[in-house]
Amino acid sequence: MLGNWLFGQQIPEKYQLNDKQVEIVKRLLEMNFDFAKEIKLNDTKLGCYLEIIMYLLKKLLDERISEGNSFQIFKELLLRHSVQRPSHSLCIFNLDDLK
Repeated sequence: MLGNWLFGQQIPEKYQLNDKQVEIVKRLLEMNFDFAKEIKLNDTKLGCYLEIIMYLLKKLLDERISEGNSFQIFKELLLRHSVQRPSHSLCIFNLDDLK
């Protein structure tokens, strides 16, 4: 499944990542995929979680955000995807997932 998801993902060329950096990104995604499977996220939650990780990666590359800021954004995105507000957010995660 990760291979299919990764195949559809592209890191924009504007980031000009070298081969070693691309391997680091792939490893980051693989580790997050393994973690999500370990905590038994279903396919919908898994996909959303990986999209959040990819969003944070692009934000890091664009803005060089700090670790603390990155974690804050991560928590906000998880919380936002735990509330059903059509056109703003979908209720993908529940409170047990956030613990």
